[in-house]
Formats: sequence, C-alpha cells, structure tokens
Amino acid sequence: MTIPTLTGDPDIDSLLGLIHSATRIAVAEYRKSGYGVPSPNDSNPHPLDTASDVLALKKAVRVLEGACERICTTLAQPMHTVANRSMAYEAPCLRLAAEQGVADILEGYPQGLHIDRIAAKTKLDASKLRQVLRLLATRGCFKEVDENVFANNRLSCTLLSSNPVSATVLLTTGECLRAVNALPEALVDPDYAYSGAVNKTAFTYSVRGDMENAALFDWYKANRFDRAMMGWSMITGSIAMVNNFPWEKMAPGTTLCDIGSGVGTIPLSIAKAHAHVRITLQDLPEPLEQAKYVWSREFPGGLDNERVQFVPLDFLKGMPVVGQDIYYMKHVLHDWPDSEAITIIDHIASAMTLQSRLLIHDFVLKHMHSESKHPESSHIRIERAPYPLLPNYGTGNIRNYTQDVNMLAVFNSRERTCEEYSALGAAAGLELVKVWDFAETYMLEFRLNAKVIASAVVPRSNVRI
Repeated sequence: MTIPTLTGDPDIDSLLGLIHSATRIAVAEYRKSGYGVPSPNDSNPHPLDTASDVLALKKAVRVLEGACERICTTLAQPMHTVANRSMAYEAPCLRLAAEQGVADILEGYPQGLHIDRIAAKTKLDASKLRQVLRLLATRGCFKEVDENVFANNRLSCTLLSSNPVSATVLLTTGECLRAVNALPEALVDPDYAYSGAVNKTAFTYSVRGDMENAALFDWYKANRFDRAMMGWSMITGSIAMVNNFPWEKMAPGTTLCDIGSGVGTIPLSIAKAHAHVRITLQDLPEPLEQAKYVWSREFPGGLDNERVQFVPLDFLKGMPVVGQDIYYMKHVLHDWPDSEAITIIDHIASAMTLQSRLLIHDFVLKHMHSESKHPESSHIRIERAPYPLLPNYGTGNIRNYTQDVNMLAVFNSRERTCEEYSALGAAAGLELVKVWDFAETYMLEFRLNAKVIASAVVPRSNVRI
C-alpha cells in the first residue's frame, strides 16, 4: 500500500504509513470479533480483552506503539521526553489502587463513586487518593465521569481482584520495582556490585532489612507468585503457542514435559485443546502440589485417565524424564546466569533422543542497529521491524527490555538474544533449528546435534535413532 507524502520528511511519512497500516489491521481484528472497536471508557469486557490467541492484533500493536513513540521522540524536545520518563510515578499508584481494591469497590457502580465514598471504603485520605486517581485516569486507567467522581474502564478492570493480571501488577510494582529502584545503590556497593550470586542481587539489597541474603525464590515461598505468573502468561500472550504450534500433526501419545512448570498453565491449555498429547510437569515438590490442585479443579479428566504426571525435579541437580518428544521451558532460563543455564540445558539434552525437541519459550532481545555482527544463520530468521522503526520495534517491544533490567535486579541474570540462546544450546550439544514469533515472546526450537554427539569422547548412552 502506497501512502501519499504528508510532511515532506521521508522518515516521518514512513512512520505515519506504518501507523496507518497497523491501525487498519488492529481495527479489522476487532471487527472480526463481531463486537467492533471498544471505547477506552468501556467497563464491560470485550471478547478480545482476554482472548488467548490474538497474534495479528499483538503484531499490529507492536508496530503501532513503536511508530507512535518514534514520532514523539523525533518531534518533541529531548528535555520534554526525558523529563516525562524520569517522572514515571504511575507504577506505585497502580500498586496502591490494586492493594486497596479500588476497582473492586467501583465494580458495582458503573456511574461512578465520589472520591469521598471511595476513600471511606479504603480508609484512605480522600484528598490524597484523589491525586493518585487523577494521575491514573489521565493515563487512561479509571475515568473521571464527573467532578471527583471516578468509575472503572477497560484498563482499571484488569485491577479487579478476580483478574490474575492484578496479581502480576502487585508483583511488578512491589518486589520487582523495589529491586529495580535499588539498582543504583546495589551496583556500587562493594558486596553486590560484581557478584553474580542469586542472593547478592539488587532485590537482596532492597530486602536486606527484612530477610538477609534472600534470593527472590526464598521470598516467593512466603509471598504471592503462582497467580502472578498466570497473569503474566495472559499479558505476554504465551498461550499463543497452543494454537500456533503443529500439535494437530503429531502422533497420538505425543509426550510433552514442562520443566520448571509451576502449575503448568500452558500444558493445561494444550491438554484441553489436544487430546492426543500426554503431559509431564516437573518442578520442585511445593509448586507441584499446587499444580495438582489447579489441574484437579480445571481439568479433572486429565488426572483420571493419567494424561498428566507430576514428577518432582530440581533441574540444577538432575535430568528430567527420559525420552520425551518435547521438552518445554517458559520464562525459566532468564532467571539464571549462563553457567546455571547451561547446566539446566545439559541435563535436558542428556534425556533427549534424536527425535526429541527442546522448546525454550521466552523473550528474545534484538540488536538496535541495522546490521548485526552476529547474524542469524541462513535458516534462522527473526523478523526485524520495518524502517524507520528501531530494528527491535522500540517501544513496541518495551517489556522485553524492562524485563531484562528486572532480571538483572532480581536474579543477576538477563534476557538473551537469539545468538546467545543458540550458544547456550551449542554448549550442551544442541542446535537451534527454528524460531517461532508469538509477537511478544518467541519460542526457540532445539534438537540434538548428531555431529557433536558422534564426535564426543563419551557418547550419550540413551540416544536412540
């Protein structure tokens, strides 16, 4: 589609063209739902608000956000943009609203409630709460329907306690934000600055008065986590792999082993959608007990006919169930530095056959210059954003990069590029064969490298052809 020259500046015109085409795609997706395009002020849910598979919409929004941000940073004075970003006070306000249940209070009042009544129910100062809600409403979360009268809208409904996204908001604006805020101090403290230990992170620094030398997982044992991860899967669209991976072409009895599974949110959806797939969840005993409860409630038939198995595993110390068709990890390796990540992958590789595949489902970072010094091999391609967007889509993929800093703060780890994942796999005798683009997350498919195995001094005894 050719966009006519609008400004005379080729880059600005190209960005306007991208905004135009991405908007048309997004609108078309909403219209296909049969409900049209929602208003930001709607309080009734739209079917696409919680849809499990909206790849076309997510890809359009990725371009739209990147292009809009690129135009703003091009045309606005730099001091304007930097000042706005330095005053990112919205997150603590979201935390307050979620913790105090403001969305829950407003749920029964579609016409809104006066700030005095909201404050009375939360036992907060009305004037101070009004300041918080004014900022959130200005950013489109809640709406002011009359003077000092606030009501729910599409964004604030995600803060309802019944929505798992609210648990994610509490996690990211609580422990995670606390850790990121401690980065400037932790990165210059002699005891923390050069440590790669999981109990010497910015998070550890931030909670040192409450729990000495606490790794984030130590903290999680006493605090929320599983429900927040369910919300995180919804936000990132991880469920897309259920309908965009060729499960239907696989033989009856295909086996899937989810390593570091937690409650097994993704395998649960796979089991419901694809009756021929048999599931094994592997994690530490505590999360597996929670998984058994969730599966017995959500999919009791899977337990009755033994389509799902719960097998304890410490993936740093031992290998998973041997000979599975597919080994799957979602948002696991980004918790670990390279040495531990290689250990985890090597344990998996030791359990694989030549027919097995390892699927690593995570964020994948892209370089922000036009030509990578380490280009993907000829058969592996990760789509780069159209010019003049940044090659990594810029703000359209911003959660990849905020999460990268979050991993630094809480685990002394990071998100990785395709090349870095490929190198981790190679260190364990695996080769990368395909990358699946799910708009925000990616899934990297690995197999055993037969040449590496054949040339090994001690061949893997369990490899079958």
